[in-house]
Amino acid sequence: MKKGLVSGALIGTIFLGVLSCGHLSNPAPPKAELTVDRDQASSCEDMTAEIMDLQAQQVNVQKQIDTQRTQNILSGVGGYFIIVPFAFIDPTTSKNDSKYSYEQREEYLRKLAAEKGCVNLPLPFEGSVAAAEKRQKPTGAATWRSRVLSVLDGDTIYVADGGKRAKVSLYGVDAPEAGQRFGDEAKRYLQKYVGREVDIQFVTRDSIRDSDLSIVYYGYPVNTEMLKAGLAWYYERSPRLPTWKDLQTKAQEQKIGLWSDPDPVPPWMFRSK
Repeated sequence: MKKGLVSGALIGTIFLGVLSCGHLSNPAPPKAELTVDRDQASSCEDMTAEIMDLQAQQVNVQKQIDTQRTQNILSGVGGYFIIVPFAFIDPTTSKNDSKYSYEQREEYLRKLAAEKGCVNLPLPFEGSVAAAEKRQKPTGAATWRSRVLSVLDGDTIYVADGGKRAKVSLYGVDAPEAGQRFGDEAKRYLQKYVGREVDIQFVTRDSIRDSDLSIVYYGYPVNTEMLKAGLAWYYERSPRLPTWKDLQTKAQEQKIGLWSDPDPVPPWMFRSK
């Protein structure tokens, strides 16, 4: 009986020791590098594509780190009973270094893109600490969290709702319609939220559009971001914060988005034609 227990313990510790070698077959990915000369010649589209790739790399590395940490716990147990030199090595260190280099590279590209006046960059990676700090759930009644499934136009999205989809319209703003100038730009701006979790603060029901008029938050109100980007009008009939109208005025003064047009047509007038 005693001999059987000893044999079982030996087999178990050998198995745990093997787990500790897991990192040998799962090496850390290469680090991202800063290539200043090449980057200066990059277009906004190139930087946008690279930022998206860097975010995907961050997700993959984080998964590797999480898996390795689990293996480390087991290998630590095995190393306690038998001497396994690599059982106490933390193989996540190099992966953390790679993840950090990806974050640095992304931050660098964002600064360069800002200098070049690039807009509509991908949102910050949700797994980062900075993004987590910004994503604070707003207070107030009738607020719920959901994931954006698709975008209908510049002020309407579809979100997940208990296995179904719910139609949500941005309260207080009116974006250019499909077929109207800047209508495609407004829709593309919202599309960067597809797949992201947002907080939705219900305001009222729009029976005409059969949707929930809401303030949509991604750490900040998406509604006001549309105004800042010059891709929507402030809807005067919506009694809301007076600062919202100020955001539109500022975009007009800077000739951002649709305000670059000397005579933009409000969407409610476009619809009435």
